[in-house]
Amino acid sequence: MRFNTKEMYLILFRLLKRVSKTDIHSLQVAYVSKIVGRELGFSKHRLNVVGFLHDIGFINPVQVNQVQRTLGVENASISNWLALDSGLQENHAVV
Repeated sequence: MRFNTKEMYLILFRLLKRVSKTDIHSLQVAYVSKIVGRELGFSKHRLNVVGFLHDIGFINPVQVNQVQRTLGVENASISNWLALDSGLQENHAVV
């Protein structure tokens, strides 16, 4: 299964919102990244993606591996991936 950009953001946003204790933390970081990166001459799109994904390391690999092992990446639906947000860490700084 291939996700379009909107679906990917939806999945990652749901996964990351519990990590950051706020729904807008990753969006705030993406915004700040774009402002700083613009001054350095970097691509706005890439900076947005990097800022948005900066907390991706907090996603529990055990849960991701369960979806991959049970359904396979190609067969997992968006709802399978969105269900992963229930067991994420909750201690993360807020911007």
